[in-house]
Amino acid sequence: MKLLRIHDNCLQWVVFLASCYFVPLACSSPSNVRIYLLAGQSNMVGEGCEAHLDLLVRSCPTAYGHLQSSKGNWSQHPKVNIAVYPKLGSFSLNKHLQPLSSVGHGLREEHFGPEVGIGWTLARKYRDTNILLIKVAWGGINLAVDLRPPSSSTNWNGKDSTSIIDKYRIATSQEVGHYYRELVTRTKSILTALPSETYGSNPELSGIFFLQGWDDLEATRMNEYEYNLANFIKDIRRDLNASNVPFVFGELGQHGNSHIGKKYEDRVDGIRQAQENVAKLYPEFFCNVELMKTSEIVIGLQEQNKLCPFPRSCGCYEYHYYNNAEIFYKIGIGMGNTMVSLGDCITQAAGGRDLQSKMSGQIGSCKACTDIEVSWMT
Repeated sequence: MKLLRIHDNCLQWVVFLASCYFVPLACSSPSNVRIYLLAGQSNMVGEGCEAHLDLLVRSCPTAYGHLQSSKGNWSQHPKVNIAVYPKLGSFSLNKHLQPLSSVGHGLREEHFGPEVGIGWTLARKYRDTNILLIKVAWGGINLAVDLRPPSSSTNWNGKDSTSIIDKYRIATSQEVGHYYRELVTRTKSILTALPSETYGSNPELSGIFFLQGWDDLEATRMNEYEYNLANFIKDIRRDLNASNVPFVFGELGQHGNSHIGKKYEDRVDGIRQAQENVAKLYPEFFCNVELMKTSEIVIGLQEQNKLCPFPRSCGCYEYHYYNNAEIFYKIGIGMGNTMVSLGDCITQAAGGRDLQSKMSGQIGSCKACTDIEVSWMT
């Protein structure tokens, strides 16, 4: 079992955080409601395979049995709702705000994404709270152009990025930052549509989850990934009135360690290093931004030769985490645990208390059912 850690040097920043960077979580939502945004590209949309999850439920009920009822229907969590912005048309409260189901909120009705593990994990931590997940994500989008945040403009560390941007804008027929603006607009439209009797008159986010990176593997995009990601975090918080809310993002971990020795090794390592840098090297991000290492889950299954799920009809695409239900579910648990740890870190930093006992959550390359066996509903 591997350990997901909040920054090793977080303790030394406690006083600094409390005096300089701590901002109370502004929340006009009722105290018994927490709202989280899930953003990114296709793996946040959800490519986990229903048939494989069904197999896991039957073969490993201690870990996955809560995801399906005794009658064989997919479970709906009683305290977690999800609002998924539709591919076509506008958001409808009646159609698109639903209880969180184990399957059905992904690319198609037979798919799911990290929202399942995230929702169950958050609900287990915040037992007296209603959770709402807002998912706004698209397949095949990059940070260099599609999600390019306003602060990146057309410059990268003083260098003109116009030629890079024009190249991909022509290829995709999209304006620079198109999907960034759509992310902000669609998230706000969902927040505005929420019923005030449940979510308050001015509902605000409690945290942001982000899973993206594959479409920035091209060398020129990779080189400015750190710059764009750091700006994305700052800008999306500002534009969604979510100053300093915890931000958890997933690693570009699909390859596990299979990229080593391949011609694209430098690009994979380049994106991963950029992600590490954003999580560790920016003082304003200490204890409110964290990276969840998805590669640890993939490596665990690589070692067992269990990457491709059964049945084979699920597919086995590397860029979609092999469509493996176990991977998608554990990514969700890992991201949820990381969000919880960040929340504890922020709270304790504000009080100047010892963080040592609250610095970690566990999820990793689970090799047995018991590794994630929990009493979800107790």
